[in-house]
Amino acid sequence: MTEVNLQQIIAEKLSDEPFDLPVVNPTALELQRIMASPKCELSDLAKVIRSDQSLAVKVLNLANSPFFSGLREIQSIEDAIVRVGMKEIFVLVVTLAQKNLYRSSNKYYGSLMQKLWEHSLGTAMACRWLSSKVNCRDKADTLFMGGLLHDIGKLVLLKIVEEVGNGDEKSNVRVSESLMEEMLASMHTNLGGTLLEKQKLPEVFCRMAQDHHLEDDDEDEAMDILKTANLLCHKIGIGLTHDPELRLTGTLSAERLGLTDIDIAELEVSLEGQMEELNQRIG
Repeated sequence: MTEVNLQQIIAEKLSDEPFDLPVVNPTALELQRIMASPKCELSDLAKVIRSDQSLAVKVLNLANSPFFSGLREIQSIEDAIVRVGMKEIFVLVVTLAQKNLYRSSNKYYGSLMQKLWEHSLGTAMACRWLSSKVNCRDKADTLFMGGLLHDIGKLVLLKIVEEVGNGDEKSNVRVSESLMEEMLASMHTNLGGTLLEKQKLPEVFCRMAQDHHLEDDDEDEAMDILKTANLLCHKIGIGLTHDPELRLTGTLSAERLGLTDIDIAELEVSLEGQMEELNQRIG
């Protein structure tokens, strides 16, 4: 099986109608839309969370957990949001919603999806940290969502290859590890951008998925934050790639953001602590 053959099989799968691999949890996307609105209200968030019973139960459990526990038991989503905070509840709920997509009953693919999820979450959280660092807090929620979605093309590719390699009678595909790495690296940006566009997601997310590996694009603060966050995760080994020799302050994006080696070191320490705490909260 060559990369060309595999690309053809994937293209055929993507052209099949209907193509219905979930890449974005609708509850997560609606929460992001509400948070981006200047008219965002607590009641709007509560209504969306209540529409997903599973998430609603988890939110109540979180609000009553030792992390947030108060003097009384929380029984409503509105009270949970007040106790936890709108910004924090957004991060928690979107994380819970998206995490459910990165699962497989196959041990090999499940391991890859778990690493991919860790990278997506790490990038998202690094984006939030950088947003604050460079005084771009108004874009923090959008960048968090963009970080979660930037490698969504890889998730779709893994799901397709898992499907055709585990019982698709027409193709009977078996994919080597080296071919898998080549495919994920070469195909995920175009695929991710195209799929998000087809699902009518905001243009900012489509562009983040499509262009986060471009080196000489026009100056864009949000994209520079995403690129730096993505590379930081590669540097410290969060995800499928580990490149400890990466020097982020030598990149165009980090230079445009005005980041120093001290800033990057601070982000590394902060990110590892934040991810550990968030994973403890959501289980």
